Amino acid sequence: MPKDHVIRITLVEAVANLTCSIILGISVGLIAALMIAALLMTVAELPFLLIVPWGVVMGMIAMSYATIVTGTLIGTRQIRYKSISSILRGI
Repeated sequence: MPKDHVIRITLVEAVANLTCSIILGISVGLIAALMIAALLMTVAELPFLLIVPWGVVMGMIAMSYATIVTGTLIGTRQIRYKSISSILRGI
């Protein structure tokens, strides 16, 4: 397996983990926010209103992807100059 494939696999794994975390985080966060806002609005006898700053959410997601890609490429830059056997042995 070429070294570029190892770097690509590491990058795909990191992006897949981040994507799953984003999906789970947004869904759980929205459910929790809806429940808390509904409870608060019921107690305060106000109409239900939930405002989500989607621009901020998308900005955080974009910065997360940029950080993951940059960190993975910088972190795996060292292995381009080593043999795969020495990488697997941890030398």
